[in-house]
Amino acid sequence: MFCPGCGSADQTADYCRRRGQSLIEVESAQKKALKKKEGRMRSMVVFNALSAVFALTSAIILYSTYLNTPEAKWSVYVAGALCSVIAVHQNNKLLFRA
Repeated sequence: MFCPGCGSADQTADYCRRRGQSLIEVESAQKKALKKKEGRMRSMVVFNALSAVFALTSAIILYSTYLNTPEAKWSVYVAGALCSVIAVHQNNKLLFRA
C-alpha cells in the first residue's frame, strides 16, 4: 500500500510509517482540499462569465452611443476595442479551460 501523502510504499493498512500519520486522515484531508478547489474553480468560472458579459456590454454601449458621431474621440474606439478583446479572452478561458 502507498501513502497518499508522501507516496512511500509498504505501509500498514491504516498508518504511514514514514510520516507517522493515519492514512485515513490523509485521504479525508485530500478530499476536503479537492472539494474546496472545485468550489473555487466554479466561482472563477462564474466570475469569468460575468466579466465577459460586462466587457461585451460595455463595448456595445460605447459603439452604439458614439459610432460615427462628432463627439467620438479615438479613445472611445480604443476603449470599445479593448472591451471586445477582454470579452473574447474571457470566453476563450471559459470554453477551453483545462
